Amino acid sequence: MDTTNWWQVFLKDSATINKLDNLSLSLIDKLKSTIRLFSILKKQKEGLLSVPRKDLESWFKKAESLHADIKQQEKQTKNSNSKIFYATFAQSIEAGLRETKQALSNNGSASTHLKPGQTTKPPEE
Repeated sequence: MDTTNWWQVFLKDSATINKLDNLSLSLIDKLKSTIRLFSILKKQKEGLLSVPRKDLESWFKKAESLHADIKQQEKQTKNSNSKIFYATFAQSIEAGLRETKQALSNNGSASTHLKPGQTTKPPEE
């Protein structure tokens, strides 16, 4: 998968997953959090700075967990088309996680130690 179009692939595949009837509430929660995180990232990388750190950390952990769940589904499925779908979806999540990490580190927030409820945005003077 071309990493420059991961966002379009992620949106398409997450919509497909969301249509499945047998999704667990946990997976739905992880998917919604991941969509929220990546949407903010894609709208404006600086937008991540206005999100409270605890929310970013929670969404990021859920995105990592979603990635692990999708990789597990890829391993368990026997259907080759499903394997390809899960592999592509996992790659798009992984690319989104990488881009999120990079955006946060470029803005200096990755090394910032914040208190709960405090945003990653520096105080305005």
